[in-house]
Amino acid sequence: GIGSRKYPRAKTQVVVELRSKAMVRKVITDNLSYGGLFLKTPTEGFALGDRLTVILVHPTSKRKFAADMEVVHIRSGESGIRKDFAEGVGVECVELTPARREDMAIFLRSILASQRRG
Repeated sequence: GIGSRKYPRAKTQVVVELRSKAMVRKVITDNLSYGGLFLKTPTEGFALGDRLTVILVHPTSKRKFAADMEVVHIRSGESGIRKDFAEGVGVECVELTPARREDMAIFLRSILASQRRG
C-alpha cells in the first residue's frame, strides 16, 4: 500500500557521484536505504528507467561504493513551496547479487554510524 517500503529509509546526506552515458554529476542524498537512494538534484535530463552508476562516497573514510541503479521516481517542482520539499530523483539498485547487497548494507551502516558519532 501507500507508504509501504521494502526497506526502511534513513534521512541522511552523503555525497554521491552519478554517472551515465551523458553526464557525470556530484549530488547529495536526501535519504538512503538498502534498496536505493533519493538524490537531491535538478531533474532536467532524467527519465524513468534511466540506468545510472551511483558511487557513494563515505563521509569519513572517503571509500567509495559503486552500484548500478535505475531511476524509479522523479520529483520536480519548486522547493520554495514547502520547507521539506526536495527536487530530485529516486533510484533503485538493479542486479545486485546477495553478496553485493550485503556489502552495500555494511557500507550504509558504516556511514550511519559515522554520522551518529560526528
